[in-house]
Amino acid sequence: MKNILNAKWLWLVNTLPLICLMLLHYNNYEVANSQLSPEQKTLWLIAALGLASIWLMNVLYASWLAVAKQTVSVLFSLLNIITCVIFCLFAMEAEQSMTGGFPTWMLTEKISVHVGTFMMPSILYGLLCLLVWFQSSEASAYKSAYVLSFIAVPLLVMLAFILGNSFISRPESTVAERVIYYLSSFIAAAAILSFTFGLLLIAYNFLNKRQDRLVSLDYRRNVYIGFVAIILPPCGLWLNMTLDNLFGNFENKWFYILAVTNGLLLMIPNNENLLLRLLLFAFRSAFLPFILYFTVIFLPILPLGVLAILALGLGLLTFLPLLIFVTQIRILYEDLLFLVKNFNKGASVLFFIGILVLPALLTVVYMNDRVVLHNAMNYAYSSDYDAQCEVNSDNLGRTLRMVEASKERPNVNFFWNTRTTPFIDRFYQWLVLDNLTLSDEKAKHLAQIFLGVENDLSQKMIWSRRTPPPRLANPLMNYRVESAYDAPTKTWTSWVHLDITNADSTGQFGQKEYFTQIQLPAACWVQDYYLMVGKRRENGILAEKKAALWIYNQIVSVNRDPGLLYYSGHQRLNFHIFPFADKETRQTGIQFLHKEPLTIHIDSLDIQLGKQVGQATDEQLVEESPNACFVRGSQKSKLSKIKRKPYYHFLVDCSVAAKTYQQESIALIQAFLDKHKIKEQEATLSLVNAQIKTMPLQDFKSNLPKEAKYSGGFYADRALKGLLAKHYVKLEASCPIFVLVTPQRANAILSTTYDDFTFALFEHKKLYQLGAAGSLNSCELLAMEELSFSADTLLPHTSTQTTDSLYVWPNLQQPKAFFRNNAESEIFYKISPENRFEANATTDYRTGLALEAQAIQHLCFPSKATTDWVDLVRKSFRTKLLCSATTYIALEDEAQKVVLNRKQKQVLSGNKNLDLGEETQQAMSEPGDWLLLLVLVLFLCYLRIK
Repeated sequence: MKNILNAKWLWLVNTLPLICLMLLHYNNYEVANSQLSPEQKTLWLIAALGLASIWLMNVLYASWLAVAKQTVSVLFSLLNIITCVIFCLFAMEAEQSMTGGFPTWMLTEKISVHVGTFMMPSILYGLLCLLVWFQSSEASAYKSAYVLSFIAVPLLVMLAFILGNSFISRPESTVAERVIYYLSSFIAAAAILSFTFGLLLIAYNFLNKRQDRLVSLDYRRNVYIGFVAIILPPCGLWLNMTLDNLFGNFENKWFYILAVTNGLLLMIPNNENLLLRLLLFAFRSAFLPFILYFTVIFLPILPLGVLAILALGLGLLTFLPLLIFVTQIRILYEDLLFLVKNFNKGASVLFFIGILVLPALLTVVYMNDRVVLHNAMNYAYSSDYDAQCEVNSDNLGRTLRMVEASKERPNVNFFWNTRTTPFIDRFYQWLVLDNLTLSDEKAKHLAQIFLGVENDLSQKMIWSRRTPPPRLANPLMNYRVESAYDAPTKTWTSWVHLDITNADSTGQFGQKEYFTQIQLPAACWVQDYYLMVGKRRENGILAEKKAALWIYNQIVSVNRDPGLLYYSGHQRLNFHIFPFADKETRQTGIQFLHKEPLTIHIDSLDIQLGKQVGQATDEQLVEESPNACFVRGSQKSKLSKIKRKPYYHFLVDCSVAAKTYQQESIALIQAFLDKHKIKEQEATLSLVNAQIKTMPLQDFKSNLPKEAKYSGGFYADRALKGLLAKHYVKLEASCPIFVLVTPQRANAILSTTYDDFTFALFEHKKLYQLGAAGSLNSCELLAMEELSFSADTLLPHTSTQTTDSLYVWPNLQQPKAFFRNNAESEIFYKISPENRFEANATTDYRTGLALEAQAIQHLCFPSKATTDWVDLVRKSFRTKLLCSATTYIALEDEAQKVVLNRKQKQVLSGNKNLDLGEETQQAMSEPGDWLLLLVLVLFLCYLRIK
């Protein structure tokens, strides 16, 4: 193992992790910079200089060793350990001062976690260098002295903590007392490292075979390996499980299987059979990343392990991975010495291949999960409605469980989440989820669609759902309007300035949020927004929607000042401002771009935007553009009318839950048709589970047993939206009346509202359900809240009854647009998969039409959203017009804007259907932790043992 003193290890184990630590340090500082006091900036500077100094020391020394062809000295190893320990102690002590008063959700991770993770490899490498030196002849004089110091370790630790704890909570302590505190902390750290070094030395001596003691050492070696590598690892995993996964979730059976198998491989005695030795070397190499993984996990918590040994005697288990790692390296070294005589460099190649086996297998499994999950998401949210998809339900179920586990709150006493597997789940989140996640609602939705059951979220903690702040019940509103008309583009712009006062007198504790919904008239869009923060006007930032909503929810949880404006449905805005103190008045403003003068309703206010005076009247009856047809309310009566023929469209439940119901559904539909004298030709039917199969009613009656495949859930939402989009795009002369045929309404997977599809709902805005007893229930598809079914005694329209007439343009024979029979201005969008929507160089109402038409295209042809949604966001940014994929948000400080920008880039580079997290979830870490694991694997890949 003398090759470990080679200078190349300093580059891989010391300098590379330090570069990662410096980048993470800078990443946090870049966010926090604008909010730090001068004293805090000084601490950050000291930390940066300390890191740079340690890194430069390693770089210069490694470079000198390479030129001089020397090996790492024992003095440098000691010096490096001491400097790393001092920096770790500084980071732990200064962390609170460096980030005090700064929201932790803005930082990528706790500073102490970063330092502990990336400094520990340097400390461990220093210990291994000392171990190699300690076995040399020049160190023989120190061995007796070290044995005595090793015995004294428990006393030193106890003494150091007794002294340190006396002053740890006394900020008013004198200089001398603080010196004692820091000195005691350093003594405790030195004692812990001494104890760790002693364990490594014991393990190494057990494995250090000599010819004169071959038999006795073989026996001792087998006893040692059997106890340390076979018996204790499963015990440690079981103990961790009984302690509620204190150090992470290792309940998977494969951890036990791999741990015991690795121990058995180490237990097999070496012999002179070349083939057997080659196989043993290959398998032992393959299991090395498994042991390295646990070594990396437990490195930062070795100090806690020493304390646990003193307290309970169980802390020894935290040292097990380190002991097994040293043992495995020593045995592989023996194998390599034997094999290199026959295979030369081929043995090293086999080692490199071996250590990649487990990571490669894990990557293959996770890539398969990625394909399964993304296929499921793309089918549910981003595929055209006539597409089909087969999903492996077992893989999808496992993926959803892992996503759910990743949302659990971390244990506040340790580094790891009690329900996730350290590093592996981070790697999973990066590879499968693009560093994003699935919201609870989407996870539940996918489970319902493809598994036929609801995803089990019963174990999730209450903390994961943020309770929204109380809202203003009776706000006092005053307003002022500024409108201007641009004759060349025939476009109005209007500012609405609002004064909102918290007039509630309920005495409810805590600050409140103003919230309202604004229904925009046709051809009206939001072009700008501001919020007064104190005496400063904070202009709204137009940002990607998911990133802005995530930032808003984080800010609200710490009572800062955000404002938010975004679409929650077709032409419907959600407007939030937070916080409002008792009797507080806040000022805000929204700029609207609109085609014609109009009235807009905000809470109790009816606000007139623009005036008819001085505006020329358009000569065209219907104004047609490449993207839409616009008609004024006053011109509608000049258009022709059409009455579309209604027909019943039955959506039949073919989910797992309805399997025993298949014969009853035929009789139920037939009884309904007979009762109301509806001909079979006037009805059609779709078999619905995760897939949708549409057929005439006659085919269903004769081929049900053959055609119906009962699996998954009753995905009525997809069928409903697909049929609405089809009828809208094709301008069909018939109009559907949708009836769910299911024994239980709860089986149907539906959206909470279909407000997004307001543009496609003309005559019939109800959804019906035909129950098991022949009862007919209905709900309003455009309900502002969640859909609610109730008994309906009024039958929907049939072919023998009249329907609401529509206006048609330009004529009945070749219609280009339908308009509702009312006196309101309206837009009919020209939608097809091939349409390209170009925004004008000058922002006017035609630009708004193009953006809105593209958003409608994404609803009618969801596959277009997969490739074009980033294009829609960029057009919104360029034109400053709010669209369905963006949000106007007003932020209080620069740090929030930096985080928003980062989150926005993260969302735009990932899968559109993934989320940033739940409402109260902490900021997700960058993939820096598992990067360390990759660094250490590369460390081993360069291993050359001579």
